[in-house]
Amino acid sequence: HTIKLKLSFEMLTKLNEFGFAAVFLLFAFVGISCSTFYLLSDAVDLPEPSKWELGLIFGVVLAFVLWVRSFLQGAPYVTTSHEDVARMVKLRKGKVAADIGSGDGRIVIAMAKNGMKAYGYEINPVLVRMSQNLIKEQKLEDKAFIIQQDFWTVSFEQFDTITVFGIPHIMEKLQRKLEKELKNGTHVISMGFKFQNWEPEKIDGEVFLYVIKK
Repeated sequence: HTIKLKLSFEMLTKLNEFGFAAVFLLFAFVGISCSTFYLLSDAVDLPEPSKWELGLIFGVVLAFVLWVRSFLQGAPYVTTSHEDVARMVKLRKGKVAADIGSGDGRIVIAMAKNGMKAYGYEINPVLVRMSQNLIKEQKLEDKAFIIQQDFWTVSFEQFDTITVFGIPHIMEKLQRKLEKELKNGTHVISMGFKFQNWEPEKIDGEVFLYVIKK
């Protein structure tokens, strides 16, 4: 069972390189096909669907629920390229970092490898387990931590660096939260999307650095 579990998480890690959206669409297509087969089975006297087919349909529904939940509470999972991760790491400050919506944990791991104590907050249990597995494999358990928690319920005042790969509809609300909680001088590093009411201190490609000033 341990070997099968490890292989499953390694497979999920490889699939992440192609992007969660593409993988989701693939499973959705297969799930819809199985559902259609199930609905037509009575009409055309087809055999009953197998446990595997029913399990796949259930898995697709679960994946869709998790995807919608992540979209509503933050942003759907999209991998950050290794080049952009390196850009974000270069803009770090201090000793303690938090990644908001940590996905597969690659930013948390990169921060830990560069001398920081790094925490990732993620609500998707599959991604939490996957990233924890990667951290264990790289022997970073004393420096990198993944917490399954809605980041809106987390207070970030203890952190020196915050990283986020958000989505437009959360940025204004997140800005207000960070302004309230972060201490003066904290680095906020955003991938892909700007905070509209903040002026970036530095821009490197699609990576934006903001410094809290109080």
